[in-house]
This record gives sequence, C-alpha cells and structure tokens, in this order.
Amino acid sequence: MKKIMKPQTSVILTSGVIILLAALGILIKPNVHAQRQLPKPTFAPMGAVAPAMKPSADRQIAILDLVIYSAEGGKIEKVDLARARIINSFAPNVFDVNGPWRVELIGKDRQQFYTMDPRLVHILDDNLEIPHSSIIQTGEVAWQLVVPLYYQDTVLWIETINIYDENQNLIFSTPVDREAWLKASGQ
Repeated sequence: MKKIMKPQTSVILTSGVIILLAALGILIKPNVHAQRQLPKPTFAPMGAVAPAMKPSADRQIAILDLVIYSAEGGKIEKVDLARARIINSFAPNVFDVNGPWRVELIGKDRQQFYTMDPRLVHILDDNLEIPHSSIIQTGEVAWQLVVPLYYQDTVLWIETINIYDENQNLIFSTPVDREAWLKASGQ
C-alpha cells in the first residue's frame, strides 16, 4: 500500500530542503572578498610633484572682514568693515549659489551673487521636539566675505559692494579702494 503525505508535511519538507540547500550554498561558496587583491598605492616623489597653478594678476578677490551687529529678534543694527584686502587668487564659484542675501557688485558692469545669512546657526538636538532647527545668532557676528573681482575671463572693475538682506534692505555698502586694499594684503 502506498503512503500519501499530507499537503502540510510536503510543504514543510520542501521548505526545509530549500533552506538547507541555501545554507550549504552560502557556506560552500568561496569568499570572493578574500580572493580580491587591492592594488598597492603608489606615491610620486616630492621632486616630481608640481605646485598648484598660480593665479594670474587679473585673477583677484577681495576679502572683507565684516562684523554684523544684531538685536534680539534678528534685526540688523549695523554692519562694520573691520578689514579689507585684495589678493591674487582663484575665486569661489559664488555666481551659481542661492541664498537669501544678495551681494551686488557695482562698477562698469553690474554683477550680483547670493549668499546665506552668516548669522544662521543650525541646531541638531535629538532631545528637542524638532531635532533639526535653525536660529539667527544675535549680538556681534564676524563674517568673512570673499568677493570675486573677475567673472569668467573678464575683470570686474568694481567701484562699490552692496549687501542686501532677505527683505532686500541695504545693510552694507562700501567703495572699493583697490590701492589701499592691495597694500593691506602686502601685494
């Protein structure tokens, strides 16, 4: 007489065999990572390393050391220029950056770029109800603003730098004194 298995037993046996074969496949499978050899790094001798490319004389940036004074609530009371200098340098790509503040460069042509509010402080605290938040720092805030004095291959003969806040209020304006700012950098 032929013995017939119950359908539940058949499913359990089949599942057990599949699990056993899978486990054996994992155990028997060779360790691929152990067989792969990473290439040995090579280093160039110090004499063979070329120094970074130096910017030409028409590649200049102005570095403005500003101090922002803000009242409680974030209202800007004033912005002072603590120091300004011009150096030969490659400019950061500020013309493709978004932000609430606008820096306007006035001269033969007008250019502008945007930047974040330098008083903005990001807070990460898992104990708070909203763990990721931001606040506006009040009081005295130091800000170093880098202003390109060229765009692509064109020198920007900038005469004035204006800064506007997120409400488009003019919060800072200064004439560009190339001679004094170059002297301040020692160039």
